[in-house]
Amino acid sequence: MKQSIRHLLQKAAAPLRRLHLPDALRLRREERWPTLCALIVAAALNGLLLYKYWVRLTPGGKLGFYSIFMKNFHVSGFDGTSCIAISCGDIYFSTLRHPLFYTLLLPFRWLDRWLMDLTGLNFAIIFMAVLQTLCATWSFVLLRRVLTDCVGLRQREALPLTVLFFSFAYVMLTIMVPDHFGLSLPLLLLTVWMAGRHMAAGTTFTPLQQALLLFMTAGVTVTNGVKTCLAALFTDRRRVFGWRSLLATALPLLLLWGIWQWQHATVEVPQKQRITRMVEKKREKNPHFGERDAKRDKWRENQNGTAIDRDATLLKWSDISTSRLRSTVENLFGESLQLHRDHLLGDVQNDRPVFVSYRHPLQYAIGAAAALLLVAGVWCGRRSRLMLMLLSWLVFDATVHIGFGFGLNEVYIMTAHWAFVIPIAGGYLLRASGPKARLWLTSGVWALALWLAAYNATLIVGYCLNQA
Repeated sequence: MKQSIRHLLQKAAAPLRRLHLPDALRLRREERWPTLCALIVAAALNGLLLYKYWVRLTPGGKLGFYSIFMKNFHVSGFDGTSCIAISCGDIYFSTLRHPLFYTLLLPFRWLDRWLMDLTGLNFAIIFMAVLQTLCATWSFVLLRRVLTDCVGLRQREALPLTVLFFSFAYVMLTIMVPDHFGLSLPLLLLTVWMAGRHMAAGTTFTPLQQALLLFMTAGVTVTNGVKTCLAALFTDRRRVFGWRSLLATALPLLLLWGIWQWQHATVEVPQKQRITRMVEKKREKNPHFGERDAKRDKWRENQNGTAIDRDATLLKWSDISTSRLRSTVENLFGESLQLHRDHLLGDVQNDRPVFVSYRHPLQYAIGAAAALLLVAGVWCGRRSRLMLMLLSWLVFDATVHIGFGFGLNEVYIMTAHWAFVIPIAGGYLLRASGPKARLWLTSGVWALALWLAAYNATLIVGYCLNQA
């Protein structure tokens, strides 16, 4: 009897022993110095943002945190809604698209409430800076491992490609702003790394691995859950439709739906009722209250393009009028990778035009070089299941953003969700090249990475040091 119980316990614990999470969190000897450098850079970028907004965003007490963060925090299309949630527990982001995000922020909310009463300061932006720094450092480690463990590059070849990714303009911004994209990045890279490891070993995701990854990726951003399902499909297309795999997909989604329902009933509905009563009282005192907001909403309506149906829950996020070609040139392979000097980090919802041109024609060559690296790498890796999986991710993102038009007018803020495919594709190009070509390509990647890092960092530092 005891032996049979022991056997059942060992069988139940087997999936836990096969998880790669301990491997993902443990630093290897050769990773220590590069990771330390990545940690310092990420901390410095977050420190710059704290310097710029410290006076305006750290007052504590019984204040209007919505006004404090929405009116004072301006970095392109990113917002400070996570800091509002930490500061006062209110939700101003779509929990339908980010069902787990609020729940992940709750421990910071409880700690911030205690510290605010103790010190009079609001630590929300500090908590987000620490979280973003850790996520950025972990992302650096994971991308480097994808290139070495899964693509098969040497350490000295993986490093410039990793640096290239983190030199992209909106990757640098993603790791320093208090938004959800910085949390999505390591989860997506963890999915890529685990899928690549399974493909190389001829194994597949365990139901527990699949369920945990889906719960986290879809919980932070729902559409990223599709990528986790695609990873499971490409890892083992035969078992993915088995009952264990289907259960590992259904249970996390049901749990996320339950969490969303709880948040909606306990936080969002009472919050909406409270705000409605407050607005009615202000309109009784001032008949002109809200006119400025109406003008702003009109501006945003024009900026967001024409939706298929503005009243439908999903179709209202579509855009069928914004130019796809110009969005690809100026924003997708433009602003995503290198900042425009004009309207620097302006918000398309407030004051930035949808399209901004570069001052020098040669700057368009940077986007062209990145696109060429992507296309050539995809071709060289066309027989790799990992590359095909990443290509399916790109097709999905292109369908959502370029085809359907979701976020098309500010598609660059989604950079962290897809741009890591560029250095991974570059890795396949390097692997397929001869020794001399490999050396020249590595040097070219270093040159491109250092140029983008210097150019983007200069503009970001200037922006953060300007207290206006």
